Formats: sequence, C-alpha cells, structure tokens
Amino acid sequence: LPFLYNNRPNKRIISLHMAESLYRIILADDHEIFRLGLKTIINTNPSLEVAGEAGSGVELIELLKSTRCDLVILDLSMPQMDGFEILDLMSQHYAEVKRVVLSMHADQRSVKKAMSKQIDGFINKEDIANVILAAVQTIQQGKKFFSRDIQEMILSHYDELFGLQKSLEDLTKREKEIAHMIATGLTNKAIASQLNISIHTVQFHRSNIMSKLELKNTADLVKFVLNNDL
Repeated sequence: LPFLYNNRPNKRIISLHMAESLYRIILADDHEIFRLGLKTIINTNPSLEVAGEAGSGVELIELLKSTRCDLVILDLSMPQMDGFEILDLMSQHYAEVKRVVLSMHADQRSVKKAMSKQIDGFINKEDIANVILAAVQTIQQGKKFFSRDIQEMILSHYDELFGLQKSLEDLTKREKEIAHMIATGLTNKAIASQLNISIHTVQFHRSNIMSKLELKNTADLVKFVLNNDL
C-alpha cells in the first residue's frame, strides 16, 4: 500500500556513511611506480582510502586545499618543494593532518630535522611494504610510529640527536650569535669589535654559553655549532 512506511535501508545513505568513516590518505612521492605499490598495499585494508596522489611538493599543497584527508605519507626528496618545507607549511595550515615521512636515506640529520617538525612517523623506504599498514593503524590510535632501524638509530644516538636540543633553545639570540662567531675562529677581541660591545661582555656571554650547553672547551662548542646548524 502506498501509505505504508518503507523501512528498507537507504543504500545511498549507507554508502555515504561508509565513505565518511574511511581513513583518508594522500600519497606524496615523485616516483609513480612507488606510489602505485604503496596504494596497492593500502587498498588491502577496506577501512583505508587513498584520497589523492602528488608527484611534487607544489602538487601536494594544491591537493590539500581541495581534498579532505587524515594522513599524508610524504617523501622527503620531492621536486619543487622538499619534504621539510612541506612539513613547515602543513604545521601552519594543516596541523590537524597527520604526517608520516619516508626516506631512502634515514641519516641522523634528516631524522632529527624531521622530528623537530612534530611528525607522526618516520619510515625507511626499504621497509615500507612490511610496516606501512602497521604504521597507519598505530597513528590512527593517536600514537607515533618509527620503523625498527629508525628506532635503533634514535636509541643509539639519542644524545647526538636530542640531548642538547633543549639547551640550544635556552640560548638567547645574542648567545647564539656569539657561539657562531666563536666557532668561525674569531677571538673575543674581534667579536667585541664586530658587535660593538666590551670584551668583558663577550667573556660573560661565552661563559653562559658553555654553562648552558654543558661544554668543556672551544672544540666542543665548534662541534655543537656544526651539528646543530647554528
């Protein structure tokens, strides 16, 4: 009868609800074949969806403007705009989107720099096939994920990677400036002349720098400056 209520589920509504519940991922890598392999792996999980792909940093930023996503899987080596620049832009404009970094060369400098951008994970490309689904699931739970070799690097080089980071942030702008000048080989007298301050003031700053960074001598300070791009 026409007046009877049709209580059959609306397939279109169900479909839309399922689409909204999917965890949406954007893949950013300049190698199309690599993206295809990654997409194939991700598509084996019905709760995940590859919402878009980008072959360059510029493409990714444009895609983020028009595409809703929960996670970006990002290669550090990208044309037009490298991964670090992209991470900075995402922090400013897409802070709610999770970020996993990929790299073929997971060296200490790259790991430290990436982690300073508040990433949610770091994966060596050589391990991607074995860990990508576990990485996504871990990040969905609000945790961070690092592939085993990255974890081992962090544990074995923790002091080099992070031990002095807080001390670096404790330095004033003038102390950073003087630390850099000391590392370039300038004497206290030369520094005082360039900055138009007294030698006593330079010595005062120098003493503070060594104390804050817990360094013993000028050689240690030079090493610190070089390691931290100061």
